[in-house]
Amino acid sequence: MSLDEVWLLDEEGVLWKTASTLIMKYQAKLGHIDPDSILFVRVVGSKQSWAGKVWRVKPPYTLLGRGHEYIMALNDDRCRGIFISPVMAAMVVLHELQHIGREGKIEKHAVEDFAWMLEEFGIRWESD
Repeated sequence: MSLDEVWLLDEEGVLWKTASTLIMKYQAKLGHIDPDSILFVRVVGSKQSWAGKVWRVKPPYTLLGRGHEYIMALNDDRCRGIFISPVMAAMVVLHELQHIGREGKIEKHAVEDFAWMLEEFGIRWESD
């Protein structure tokens, strides 16, 4: 983390709304996730290469009292550099939601786990 990096709560609820819409639309894949269990944040000024991340909240951070089980962060600077629309940003949120497993653990996944996304959206998400 650089000194210029700032983490901000998604107080406007844009990420929460995006996640909620995706969870409702893809119940079979994401129905086990409660969007209210996720604290959504945006990272500004980051030089990190990731576009999005999700973490499970563990002690001692549970002491902060927000009651969230997860934190999902979108790297605004990275997203602005590679994504030119809300549709592409929603794909990052969708990707991060898939890391939340049915048992509540954060899961790693392979390219094969995204086959359904290719079937659903194709390779040119913007043109569909």
